[in-house]
Amino acid sequence: MPKVPKSAQSAQSAKKTGEARIRPFQADDAGRLVDIWLQGSLISHGFIDPGYWEAQTGEMASQYLPKADTYVLEDQESGKPLGFISLVESYIAALFVDVREQNRGYGKQLLSMAKDGHDLLSLKVYQQNKDAVRFYRKNGFVIVEETEDPGTSAKEYVMEWRSAAATGTPS
Repeated sequence: MPKVPKSAQSAQSAKKTGEARIRPFQADDAGRLVDIWLQGSLISHGFIDPGYWEAQTGEMASQYLPKADTYVLEDQESGKPLGFISLVESYIAALFVDVREQNRGYGKQLLSMAKDGHDLLSLKVYQQNKDAVRFYRKNGFVIVEETEDPGTSAKEYVMEWRSAAATGTPS
């Protein structure tokens, strides 16, 4: 697993919340992160049969989370995971925040940590997940392609973010 970016070492939450920090994934995080992922998927992707998400929980715990570079945002006092981001090189495979903890800046914290270590990030997001599309646009991502998820037949956007250094833009 790569070195944790500086922003992950001292991350703080936004708005009126306790402090939070970002740390690398540990095997005993899997159950809690799968719960966060499943609840987020069921709520944000109501246009997809819930059985699809429920059928993925085993692979999420045993394959996807441990094989990606996964970082956990946790409450600094309790150590309780509040969200996570999973990267495969410069691809954001997952970014989820506990549905009870959303709109507190945690997703932006995780995204900022990923940006610190990359000049280019890409991801796929369902077109019908308008909140996620808006979130990524607000954080500098642009739509570069439209595709279809072969597992669900739902339409997706491929989105990219490039650092100022990658675009040649002065910071």
